[in-house]
Amino acid sequence: RRLSLSEKSSFKSKTNKHRDKNYVESFVKEFNQIPNNLINGWLEEKSCIVHEYQKNVLKLKHPLINDQNMEMMLSRAAFHVPLEYRLRDNLNTIFSYIKSHYHSLKQLEFTQSIASRVITELHVERGQLKDRIRVLERENEQLRQDLEYERHLNESRIANMNIQINNSQNREDILREALNNIEDVRTIPPLRRQGAFLFEDEVLDSD
Repeated sequence: RRLSLSEKSSFKSKTNKHRDKNYVESFVKEFNQIPNNLINGWLEEKSCIVHEYQKNVLKLKHPLINDQNMEMMLSRAAFHVPLEYRLRDNLNTIFSYIKSHYHSLKQLEFTQSIASRVITELHVERGQLKDRIRVLERENEQLRQDLEYERHLNESRIANMNIQINNSQNREDILREALNNIEDVRTIPPLRRQGAFLFEDEVLDSD
């Protein structure tokens, strides 16, 4: 059976939507692959292509149209705007947005570059500090071992000195006891005459 006008309109609308979707997806895919430094030129190129396409479409529909009337028709708000026209408007909007925010984008890129460099420097500094900490820990361990060795060595020396003191004290006690057992012998106090002995009948020189 034949399609009614509403069915034809619905079918045409669905077809146009499907075509528009594919066209936009293709445009977005191509746009995402353009390097940042080439976006401006790419947008200008696409804008010119779309504008020329619009003119060609109008010339096909209106062979006798002049350039002035063509521009008026392109800019007229009530004029039916297909996907290509909307695409051109969107491209112009994007282009204007990029131009108006170009300086801000450059500042953002500069800030990101500085932040990235600072992060890298902090990462390197953190690694250097960790290496320094490991060196200091090894030095502390070596110093601890050296200190422990010196402590044991000093304790051994102190013990040997105490033994020598005890031996000296024992010898002194033995010597004093032996001297006290000798008849007719007395000892001079150490403060008067250290280690000297006098018999009872001996007379000290006056000088």
